[in-house]
Amino acid sequence: MNRRVERMPTDVELFYEGLVNHLTAENVHRAMTAQGRSRHKELVKRFNQLPIQSLRDLAITPTQMIKELHVKPGPWIQRLLHTLAVFVINKEIVNDKKLLLHKARELYDETSIT
Repeated sequence: MNRRVERMPTDVELFYEGLVNHLTAENVHRAMTAQGRSRHKELVKRFNQLPIQSLRDLAITPTQMIKELHVKPGPWIQRLLHTLAVFVINKEIVNDKKLLLHKARELYDETSIT
């Protein structure tokens, strides 16, 4: 019998696609294949261990970024927030206001996104 091992979602996938969606997908997969153990506990544990569970958990707000970076608001702010979230989720930067502002400035200067 050729058993295929299903890969676990990355932390970024788990963050953006949401815990509920992954648990639902797990239920559907198990029902359709009638094999494999439930990974619910593992998914819940991993989600709960993420440094942030939503963009609101970031230690910086769009308003703070606009004020601190002395820039005009625009849709690029959301892109920058998402980029910062990925850095935090991947543990490349700590969820700290000063560190996030520094990284935001660095990214803003590098890309000149406006």
